[in-house]
Amino acid sequence: MHENLIGSFLRRNNPVKVVFMGIGLWTVLFLLSPLEIKVPISLEPILFLILNTLFLCVGILSINSLKGGKKEKRISRKAFNIAVILALTCVVLKLIDKLYIRGGTFVESTFANRENYEEKSSNLIAIIASILTGFTYIPLFLDTYINKHRSFFKRIPLYILFFSSIFDIFLIGSRSTTLLSFFIFIYYLLIFNKIKFSVGKILIYSFLLMLIGLWMGVVFIERSKEFAGEEVVSYILTGAGYTEVIGPDDGLVNYIKNTDSEFLQTLLVSYTTLINYYIHGVIEFIYVYDKFTSTHTYGQYTFYIYYKFIHIFLGSGLPNFQSIASVNPRPAVYTSFYGPIFFDFGWFSLLFSYLLGLFIKYIYNRATSGFFADTIIYSYLINLLFFLPVFNFIEGAAGLYVISSFILFKIITKFV
Repeated sequence: MHENLIGSFLRRNNPVKVVFMGIGLWTVLFLLSPLEIKVPISLEPILFLILNTLFLCVGILSINSLKGGKKEKRISRKAFNIAVILALTCVVLKLIDKLYIRGGTFVESTFANRENYEEKSSNLIAIIASILTGFTYIPLFLDTYINKHRSFFKRIPLYILFFSSIFDIFLIGSRSTTLLSFFIFIYYLLIFNKIKFSVGKILIYSFLLMLIGLWMGVVFIERSKEFAGEEVVSYILTGAGYTEVIGPDDGLVNYIKNTDSEFLQTLLVSYTTLINYYIHGVIEFIYVYDKFTSTHTYGQYTFYIYYKFIHIFLGSGLPNFQSIASVNPRPAVYTSFYGPIFFDFGWFSLLFSYLLGLFIKYIYNRATSGFFADTIIYSYLINLLFFLPVFNFIEGAAGLYVISSFILFKIITKFV
């Protein structure tokens, strides 16, 4: 039953279709956004983005669907138990690291907590917890797959595990990992047919998304107040880094700043910020491409986590992260998926995009053919594809940890 539902959903939403759905949404929001571009637009970086997207799609289309082959054995209860244990271990270790070792607290400001974390370097507990990040998502997928008729209330502990990253919002004001959790959750709802579409329900879902967006905006405003004070509205609209290359025009800024309604002001700031966050990555990439003067880092920027582990394994000490990160002339802003890839490989990114397309299609084919561990891996990859114009889910939002956890779980299922 579930295999048919999952396969049907995935076949209706193949990887190339997902890519163009993501590009389509970005284009609509860009055309309707109340923002203006503040930097010159050149042709070469646009060509870079187009060609990399095409090479990605060619890679996806280069592998046909799986034909025959050995079916993966059904995922066992033992694999589920292991996933739960590793998920709980992840949560406990993260709390120990953030609250005890690095001195975070829910009563301190998020800005103060961030300073504490930056001053106290990463440790073994933090590294282990990070590697296990993706396991917090897996138990809910498995329980729904194994126990089709379990009630919502009996799954509440699994939902708490799934969204455990929400603590990062209250501790350090970080929203990226929570957003990834939310996007993976949407995938979970879709593949198990838990979302029913009708005109009324689409309106309800849209309203809920608006509320979530507003809440994220409020979180960002409160976090910004810690260093911008009473000038927080001006800072968010015109002073933040992501507003330097594209942002609201003077008329909109003046209207928002001078409105008498605090609720309307919060709503407009949240909306403008959300749209700016979503669409600025492509414009930032065009700007960064023209400003880039460093040597390419050959995978060290995007895959720094693996690069660090290799150094630790070889006993050569930690690599200089600041030196690697300094190749980016525009830190702390999105540069679409291809910003970090460009920093690493330059125009050799075309080869990277093609190989990535091959990998995605391989996982997609196995997911549509009933290999459930690959269905979980694809929950990450489908988001990577949809948000290509926005953000790099490998380099950011703990994405590399998540995909590593999913692949580790796939290996575990071979032995239990």
